[in-house]
Amino acid sequence: MAKRKKPDSTSECTFREKDLQLLFEAVFPADVAEIEKIVSRVIREIARAGCAPRKKDHISLAVREALANAVVHGARSDAEKKIQICVACDEEKGVLILIKDPGKGFDPA
Repeated sequence: MAKRKKPDSTSECTFREKDLQLLFEAVFPADVAEIEKIVSRVIREIARAGCAPRKKDHISLAVREALANAVVHGARSDAEKKIQICVACDEEKGVLILIKDPGKGFDPA
C-alpha cells in the first residue's frame, strides 16, 4: 500500500477511526467545471493506495453525484464559495470520502 499523508494542524480532515489515514484533501471553488478534475484525482489516489480496487466505477459515480450536490445545492453554484473533500482508506475497511460545503444542511426527517 502507498504511503499515506497525515493531516496537518490546519486540516479539517480528521477521522475518529484510527486505522483510516488521509490519502488526500482538496479545497476547490464551487464550480461544476472542477468536478471531473476532483473525481479523477480521487480515483487516482484510491488506486495508488490499493483501496477498493474493483469499485472504481461505483466510487466515481458516487463522488461525482456528491460533488455536484455540494456545488449546486450547498454552495448555490457560487464559485466564490469553497467545497472541501477528504479521502481516506483502510485496506480492510475500504474508503471514506467526506465532502463539506457551505450550505445550511437539511433535516432528512
